[in-house]
Amino acid sequence: LGECFPFSWPVHSGQFGIIDLVGFPKDVYYLYQSCWTDKPMVHLVPQNWSWAQYPGRKVPVWAYSNCEEVELFLNGKSLGIKRIDREKILHFEWSVPWSPGTLKAVGRNAGKGVCSNLVQTAGEPVKVVLATDRTEIAADGWDLSYVEARIVDANGTVCPNSDVMLKFNIEGAATILGIGSGDAASMESFKGNRCRTYRGLCRVVIKSTKTAGTVQITGTAEGLKSDKVDIVTKPGPAGLYGKPPPEGSTSRSQLAVFRREVKLTTPGQKASAQQSQAGHAPGLAIDGDLETYWAPADGNTGHAWQVDLGKPRDISSAKIVWQVDGQRYQYNVEGSADGKEWVMLSDQTKNELKTREHTVSIHNKDIRYVRVTPTGLPKNLWGCLSEVEVFGLEG
Repeated sequence: LGECFPFSWPVHSGQFGIIDLVGFPKDVYYLYQSCWTDKPMVHLVPQNWSWAQYPGRKVPVWAYSNCEEVELFLNGKSLGIKRIDREKILHFEWSVPWSPGTLKAVGRNAGKGVCSNLVQTAGEPVKVVLATDRTEIAADGWDLSYVEARIVDANGTVCPNSDVMLKFNIEGAATILGIGSGDAASMESFKGNRCRTYRGLCRVVIKSTKTAGTVQITGTAEGLKSDKVDIVTKPGPAGLYGKPPPEGSTSRSQLAVFRREVKLTTPGQKASAQQSQAGHAPGLAIDGDLETYWAPADGNTGHAWQVDLGKPRDISSAKIVWQVDGQRYQYNVEGSADGKEWVMLSDQTKNELKTREHTVSIHNKDIRYVRVTPTGLPKNLWGCLSEVEVFGLEG
């Protein structure tokens, strides 16, 4: 805060760095990711495809990716496959006449699609959608949960051009530690329970008390459907995050222990399912190929798929890729140390976003088995998993 180059007041922070004031990644975040990570990724620039005022005007479209090649699609039509010389340039580029719909980039290695990213034209905003990085935190008076709020249209697409004032209400033993949208020109306080979204997003940080129980956060905006999310606060320290700082301490820097995130799922690991369709075995969901998939025996919900990580691990996140894009999938991600007793890792039973690719934050220790169970499926579609990637912490 304070250095606003190259702008001037009311901008009150620099425009450099890879994340904004509340932790949302900027586009350059993915440039670094494309240079310094092995996990296949692709990211489109711009992340806003709602330009109805510029029909037919050519838009420069970039993609950051660590893949060998990237193919771009607009409304299902290929706009070409590109390769780059990384000694000379670090992005893939197309010139695309704007028209509404879905812009999608597919990263390919050895000719196979291994990752994708899409941007969709947004309609009118209709509701607030809340998502939390952790559904369970410690009731120790210092543990945190980060709640992301999105303004979305009827299809679940974020509305980047339709910002609104959001109000948050908490029921239960927790407080709002901070709130913000990442807008460097906003004069709103980081304290309080109100925030105007920026590019359709904002974030509120929830802090536990020393009273255990269920906390419900509600996000409301005038004229939009509200949303709620529950966080359970449990007795005891917050496992993965170490011990609380000493009494009277004003710094938590001692809690920051560097741990490297690594991919825990690999082809050949033991994957299983309650039922499977012939030719679509459970192992196809961890083979690294987005063109193959595990399919249950029928289109009903409740068919669980799981993978054995080989030994108990500290889980940090998971990437779930369903078979069909642009559809709403609802599901649970559970974990177990012994394959018998299961705990919730991520509850996505109320997911409203229509996309095949979901990345969920998880903070659980000693998990050997990870299970994905569909609870709500798109009409006439089955719960087929193209790929499941589980990530954990080492070091």
